[in-house]
Amino acid sequence: MKVQNKYKLLSHKILDLSNREISRISYLNEITDTMLTFSNCDFIKILLLEKDKYIAFSKSVDIKHLLNYRSLPTTLYTDKILIPVIHEKDLFDVIFEKILTAQDNNQDSDFTFEGTFYSETPELLNLKAEEYGMVKSLPGNNNSIRSCAIIPIKISGSVIGVLQLKSRKENTFSFEDIESYETFAETLGVSILHFLTKSYLHERVKELTCIYQINQIIVQSNISINEILNSIVKLIPPAWQYPEITEGRISIDNLIYETSSINYPYWKQEAEIFVKDKKRGAIEVFYKEMKPEFDEGPFLAEERSLINEIARKIGVIIEIKEEEETKIRLQEQLHHADRLALIGQLAAGVAHELNEPLGSILGFAQLALKSLNNPEQAAKDIDKIIKASLYSREIIRKLLTFAKETPKNISTVNINDVISESLMFFESRCTKAGIELIRDLAVNMPDVKGNSFQFNHILINLVVNSIQAMANGGQLIISTSFSDNYVCFAVEDNGIGMNDEIIENIFHPFFTTKDIDEGTGLGLAVVHGIVKSYNGKIKVKSAIGKGTKFEILFPRN
Repeated sequence: MKVQNKYKLLSHKILDLSNREISRISYLNEITDTMLTFSNCDFIKILLLEKDKYIAFSKSVDIKHLLNYRSLPTTLYTDKILIPVIHEKDLFDVIFEKILTAQDNNQDSDFTFEGTFYSETPELLNLKAEEYGMVKSLPGNNNSIRSCAIIPIKISGSVIGVLQLKSRKENTFSFEDIESYETFAETLGVSILHFLTKSYLHERVKELTCIYQINQIIVQSNISINEILNSIVKLIPPAWQYPEITEGRISIDNLIYETSSINYPYWKQEAEIFVKDKKRGAIEVFYKEMKPEFDEGPFLAEERSLINEIARKIGVIIEIKEEEETKIRLQEQLHHADRLALIGQLAAGVAHELNEPLGSILGFAQLALKSLNNPEQAAKDIDKIIKASLYSREIIRKLLTFAKETPKNISTVNINDVISESLMFFESRCTKAGIELIRDLAVNMPDVKGNSFQFNHILINLVVNSIQAMANGGQLIISTSFSDNYVCFAVEDNGIGMNDEIIENIFHPFFTTKDIDEGTGLGLAVVHGIVKSYNGKIKVKSAIGKGTKFEILFPRN
């Protein structure tokens, strides 16, 4: 009766442990410590079928704080029996396999009716080793084991594992002990499986919570990819088994998002991030302390599924965001092109309507100026009319160029020649303004197909803008270069420069930073139109107070 009460108390303690809210590793430590203390043995090992694998955890009184844990794959012995795959078996592994498969155990006097194998002396172990052909496979420490018990763990009559107890003392187990262990083993198995199932569900809830919170972040409007990734990386630690020692990092292209500075972690789990089948980065989870190994190092199989899912979602998020940004850029380009087309149509119509009356005004003003009897003031006024008419006609000419109404006579053009001819008109102006004019023209510059008048127009617009940007003097550098695909000329100054907002708008028609009497805002719009008509490119680099550089690239013949 005393023995039964002792095992009854053990069962209560084991069941109580399975209901505690502790980590899996803490639970397995408690189970093995309890069994070591209760059994008064030197070694304990439990092997148990969990889903489609066997888990094996063991402990020795010699190193009581260290729990050995491993996960074993399985293979089918029969249609209904799974056995663990153990590559280097010892005697106890063979006995465990015989208990699982019940191979001739009923005819073996060393097994009880319930299938338990126990030995009170080392001689029996040695005999069994010889019987099973395991003499050479016996581990060295088995010679120090003088008694042992390998008790099947059954649920509903099916063996799902074993409890191994080993002692350096002889006669550790009485027959009554073995019978009590056989009854207790089912409680032990149910308790462990209950806790593992509860732990699995708890981890699943954490994982699903993480995925749900990521989805909540994704659906927010007007949130950048940087904000999304910063939020996601903070959700990683709570979703893993040991949140208090977990850190996360997301690396995308050359950007890194992490929960904190990660120095010398003990463990790392990683999943690559792909966007449209191209690797763009990775997500990493780190443990800052040593932990026993489970399915993947100290990480659970469910955590591998979770990190893969987070990596997949990040890839999808980046793809969606980049497509949204591309769509916005295309819409802006379409809007800009549509606006240019409308303005072009308007400009062409207005220009044609204004050309005739302006020609009449200019003609009659010039006739009136030739009149001998005009007083001095009238002559000045008429001169102003002529200048205003000429200025207006120049605006109309620019409008027609912008609207592509001017004929484009295509020929072979050498950019160096265009620059040399055009700069002749700016040398004296640059000298008066205190501007050093520097030419850096490439030798053997290849020709391009184009219209020299239009190329000249581009250069004049850029040079005039640079001169106006250097009110206090400076350097104006005109350079040319070429590659296998393009010829290029550049206009660079060290004037007042532009900010990003101005750069975004400089090619819009009628946008100008100049006073109303200094510019119309059409110059760079016309430049943009001409360059695009030749399938060319315009590159702009500028910084406030440092200057501006325009590079014009035309395709080679």
